[in-house]
Amino acid sequence: MDPREFMSRLDAVSQVLQPPFQIIQSAVDHQWIFAIGHTPSEIVSDDDPPIRLTDQSDEIAIDGVLGLYNPGKQEITIFRKGVSRAAEILKVSPDDLQLIVRLHEWAHALLHLGLDKADHMSVLRDESSWAERVDRLNAWFNALDTNLHESLAQLLTREGLQCLKDKATVPDAQVMIDRIADVFRQLMRRAPSAYRIEKYDRVLKNRVIGSIRLLKSGGLVGTDAWETVVKW
Repeated sequence: MDPREFMSRLDAVSQVLQPPFQIIQSAVDHQWIFAIGHTPSEIVSDDDPPIRLTDQSDEIAIDGVLGLYNPGKQEITIFRKGVSRAAEILKVSPDDLQLIVRLHEWAHALLHLGLDKADHMSVLRDESSWAERVDRLNAWFNALDTNLHESLAQLLTREGLQCLKDKATVPDAQVMIDRIADVFRQLMRRAPSAYRIEKYDRVLKNRVIGSIRLLKSGGLVGTDAWETVVKW
């Protein structure tokens, strides 16, 4: 391989394979970020996922099948077997699919543990304040409707992929991101309704971010209220 071609491919990979927590923080314009020392752990498991796909599986959910975010443990698990099986069914690259699953689970984690600028600075100044904040974050996250959890995580995954594409300067990177975005759409077409966000295709990122801010502040309660506001 020509050295210039090799370097171009290396640049492309480096622009795509960024840490998923950074991509998701970019998806919300860093309105919320993880506190230093309080970023969830991530493991790739070779165990069978809690929910196993079969040849007769009509739907492919992400959570419990391909990955899982455990808010109690503050831990992300990627199920290698689930990802491989889903990739076979969809006829897509397991690596592309795994990136989508990672972004989705990190989106859950950011919704749970992400701090705004003021709270983040407060924790930096006084680490002992984290315990009180995480209690509030737990209460809010655990009270959120399950379907809304998934819709928000999917929207942030979509915005994360768009951020990658907007920042990509190497043509090969843009091609890779377009391919991954197509896998995202293929997976969404096979997913349960909570994961399907086609009806929000025209919703801009600033409205998604604004709706999350209202949810976190208690200004919005429930899926119906959120959907009215985000599509307004």
